[in-house]
Amino acid sequence: MRSSSKGDARLPPIDYDVKSMMPLSLIDAMNIEHVDLNLLKAFRILHEERSVSRAAQRLGIGQPAMSHALKRLRELFQDSLFHRIPVGIEPTVRANEIAQQIASAFELLDLAVNPQEGFDPSRLLKTFVIAGYDYAGLVFLPGLQQRLSEIAPAVVLRFLNLGRSEAMNGLEAGTVDLVIATPGPTSKRLKTARLMSERFVALTRHGNQLADDPSIERYLDARHIAIGTETSPTSLVEGRLARLGYGRRIVQYVPHFSMAAWLVAETDLVATLGERLAQIFARFFELTIIDLPFDIPEYTLHLYWNRRHDSEPVHRWLRSVILGTLQQAEIAFTRLGDDCVERTGRRD
Repeated sequence: MRSSSKGDARLPPIDYDVKSMMPLSLIDAMNIEHVDLNLLKAFRILHEERSVSRAAQRLGIGQPAMSHALKRLRELFQDSLFHRIPVGIEPTVRANEIAQQIASAFELLDLAVNPQEGFDPSRLLKTFVIAGYDYAGLVFLPGLQQRLSEIAPAVVLRFLNLGRSEAMNGLEAGTVDLVIATPGPTSKRLKTARLMSERFVALTRHGNQLADDPSIERYLDARHIAIGTETSPTSLVEGRLARLGYGRRIVQYVPHFSMAAWLVAETDLVATLGERLAQIFARFFELTIIDLPFDIPEYTLHLYWNRRHDSEPVHRWLRSVILGTLQQAEIAFTRLGDDCVERTGRRD
């Protein structure tokens, strides 16, 4: 237990210099002046496609060239970055971290090379509607609101706690500006950008038997809270357990993560949720975070918007602010891991 409160290896050129726009965490890790920035474009496509052949096709190069680019990326970042799986490649934890920072840099770059004369965020009077699970609101909104208060104080945010289907319908109808949700079938009229990956953990109050014995038997025998709808991230837990031949004992269903945290703090119930939110709850409610005693893939959250807003300056600006805020949230999340109250279990 620990306390925590290669063919032609040339790539299509990038027509602009992004060195001054790379996130600080990448600059700190390497000398950016010696980096072939085309490799970052290759990395971004590899991460999005999860396939060397599809990434090569998208970049207009041969597969050997794409493989060589991947080799150079591995040397650059000193990490394997992607593992082969039957259906393509899967990113490592480090690759997911890098992807978030590069996505933010490219979004900011797009805004810089496609400016709108006279657009001044500090004078912007507009209400933006963002929809998603309350997880997104709890994790992202504080940092986003703080940033907007500094650069666009007259902007108003309205967050709607909606399921994925209802939120996507809002995007189509124009009643919602942006959606933060897990990936899934979407209309061709919508666009998406990968925001982040998240791992599942269990959350209990101090003294719960699961903290003393974080075994699969103890986990399955515990009394559990199910959070959200059949399309919420925690529904992935049921699917994974079923594929492993297990079933957990759910005694409480709640629509919101905040309700689950309060119940965990006041009862012997166990909640399984994303690690970032678990760390926030662990700090405020003095709860224990437990690594799950079974293997379960990370899930991802994506940002969605309607194509009709793709090149609209105000929308591009807001998306860049969200991505920039996410980068800062990642830094805060890493630090928060050192400040949480308590943690037990295994990390594979």
